[in-house]
Amino acid sequence: MIYWLSAIIFISGIAYLFAVKAESSFWKYVLKPGTMVFIILLTSTGLEEPTFYIIWIIIGLLFSVGGDIFLMLPSNKFLQGLTSFLIAHICYIVAFTNGLSHFTIDWRIIVPLGLFGVFYYSFLYPSLKKEGNLLLPIGVMMYIAVICFMFTQSYSTGSQWAIIGSLSFLISDAILAYDQFHKRFRTAHYYVMITYYLAQYLIALSVIM
Repeated sequence: MIYWLSAIIFISGIAYLFAVKAESSFWKYVLKPGTMVFIILLTSTGLEEPTFYIIWIIIGLLFSVGGDIFLMLPSNKFLQGLTSFLIAHICYIVAFTNGLSHFTIDWRIIVPLGLFGVFYYSFLYPSLKKEGNLLLPIGVMMYIAVICFMFTQSYSTGSQWAIIGSLSFLISDAILAYDQFHKRFRTAHYYVMITYYLAQYLIALSVIM
C-alpha cells in the first residue's frame, strides 16, 4: 500500500505541475489539495492505532491543506494561508518533540539557522514594508522563526525522513518568499511545489518508516 500511495502521490503532484503549465484552473483546484489528501492517507498506512506523533502530524497536514486552499483563491488570502501554515509547523514541532518531552537545544544547529533567519528576514523586510500591511512583516517574522525552529527540532525524532522533509519545507518557503516579496520569476511556483510536496511526503514517511 505504501508503494501504491507513493506512486499516486508522485503522479498527482506531476499532474498538478502540468495543470499549472496548462493554466487549467479546475485541475489546479482538484490536484493541489488532492495530492495532500493522498499524503494524509499515507500516514495511516499500516498503523493499527494512532499515536501522539501521527495525530499531530495529521493535524499539521490538515492545516497545510487549508493553507493550500487559501493561497489558491483568486482574492488575496496570503495572510490566511500564512497563518494556516504557521499552525501546521507548530503541530509538527509538537509531534517532533513529543509534547516537549524530547525537546532539545543543539546550538550547532540553532545558531547558524537563527542567523540565516535574521538575514533572510532583513533581506525581505524592505519589500514587506512596501506592502503597506502592518500585520504582514510581523506574520512573516513569526513564520520564519517557527519554520527554522521546526527544522532544528526535527533532529529530536532521529528520523532522516523528518529531518530532510523539514529542510525541504524550509527551502520551499524561502523560494516562495523570494518570489512573493523580492523578485518574481517564471519558474518559482514549480520549484516551490516540488520541494513542498517532497517535504510533506517525507514528513508523512517519518510516521511509518
